[in-house]
Amino acid sequence: MAVFLHRVGGNVVARIVDPRRVPRIGAPVFDERGKKLGIVADVIGRVDRPYAVIKGKDAPAYFTKEKFLLRGEING
Repeated sequence: MAVFLHRVGGNVVARIVDPRRVPRIGAPVFDERGKKLGIVADVIGRVDRPYAVIKGKDAPAYFTKEKFLLRGEING
């Protein structure tokens, strides 16, 4: 799970809540209802406080919500 922080152009930056469960680049991103919002375009930041850059046409529109689910392959 991650928390939205900023909109940057057509992308969204979100803080990953559990740094032990960082999604892989290209992993799909879904909301709580299972609707696909986009993909993880990049993972940035420190190892102990990572951030995900979410790319997808529905991600910025969904930015008004507090949290979203990350599903897909998880590193480590």
